Parts: sequence; structure tokens; C-alpha cells
Amino acid sequence: MIMKCTNLIQQDDKNSDDDNQD
Repeated sequence: MIMKCTNLIQQDDKNSDDDNQD
């Protein structure tokens, strides 16, 4: 799960704040 999250964060680096919502 962490790996998937990391990938998402990397893609949505600018939307890091919204990462939690995702």
C-alpha cells in the first residue's frame, strides 16, 4: 500500500495536500 501511495504522491507532487483525500 505504501508503495502505491508513494507513486501517487510522486505523480501528484503538487497536489500533495490532496493526496490524503485520494
